[in-house]
Amino acid sequence: MTAIVFPHVCCNGGIITDLSGYGCIPGNLGLPEDKFNVNGQLDVESNGGRVNTLKATAGTSVYQELYLQAALAAWWGIINSNELVLENRVAGKKLIIGPDGFKIDGKNIATTDQLFGVGQTYKNLTSSRQNKVWYTNTDSKPRIIHVESNRTGTQYPFSIDIQIIDTGGQNRGDYRWTAADEVVSLTATIPPGARYSVNGGWGQPTEWVVINSWLEMSL
Repeated sequence: MTAIVFPHVCCNGGIITDLSGYGCIPGNLGLPEDKFNVNGQLDVESNGGRVNTLKATAGTSVYQELYLQAALAAWWGIINSNELVLENRVAGKKLIIGPDGFKIDGKNIATTDQLFGVGQTYKNLTSSRQNKVWYTNTDSKPRIIHVESNRTGTQYPFSIDIQIIDTGGQNRGDYRWTAADEVVSLTATIPPGARYSVNGGWGQPTEWVVINSWLEMSL
């Protein structure tokens, strides 16, 4: 017979039959058990380090379930070998942390470094950008383009716009048909992978330097 030292324990042939004050009958500790029933409060205290371990010896998942009045209220665990899941069945919300990042209810959650504007700065590209030339946003984040133009000292109006080609086709990001002798600015957001171009000067009898300033917020 196995000797067990435990407060308020009754042992019969190696089988614990009562844990008085703890409200549970765990069965034979010397044999593998599928369930450990606790009818009441169970408090676990530790001085630190590992306290509890869940281990699946086969399969691709291991998880715990929480029930309220016989209804599944929440569960958490590992599924598909590499996804940590926490689901609140009552609220209908699910958090998944997997190899492709964080998701809530199937929607991606951006980390701080992925947010628009983080790690991006405004750059003066006036000397390297040209009118009516196409450029491509090769960054992983959207760019902001800001262009200033004027045709002062003349009687002719002029047109200027920012053209964008992305998965939705070709569209104007911004447009102005100016009055004569006017200073204008245009701004547009350029999605990753999109092409963009500034087209100015239509309506003028002669060419002139259309772009006075070209700023881009980019990585």
